[in-house]
Order: sequence, then C-alpha cells, then structure tokens
Amino acid sequence: MASADKLFERAKRTKAGWRLDELRRLYQGFGFDVEEGAKHIMFIHPEYPQLAATVTRKRTLAVGYISKAVELITSLKRLEAGRKR
Repeated sequence: MASADKLFERAKRTKAGWRLDELRRLYQGFGFDVEEGAKHIMFIHPEYPQLAATVTRKRTLAVGYISKAVELITSLKRLEAGRKR
C-alpha cells in the first residue's frame, strides 16, 4: 500500500493534472472495487458501500474527482481506525 499512500499524499497536496489511471490506482490501493460503465467508472468499497464515487472516463480529470477521492479515503481511514479499537 506504500504507492497508494504516496498517491494519497499527492492528492491531498495537488488536485490538478490527474489522469484516470492514477486515480484508479489510488482507489484500488485502498481496496475499492471498480465497476466499469459505458461513460463512467464506479469505485465502491466492498466493506463500506456508502463510500462510493462515480468518475468520468476522460483522460484528465476535473479537480472535484480528486477532492472526492481524498474525502472518501479519509473517511475510510477513520472507519478502519474506529474498527481496530
């Protein structure tokens, strides 16, 4: 998960210039499943289905998609930390 952590730190620092393959690696690095659609991709965490995002298939992504990823992964980390207690 070291590379996913590095991507997460990058996402927190800068939201611009991300490509879909990088975002896919970020989500998958934190255990999210991928559901492919015709125009969009869904990222859903199997243990916490409330943690889900829909992303366009464009090569470069809007800043909002990265912000959403940071929000979801931060929530995931909180949920997992609470479960370990």
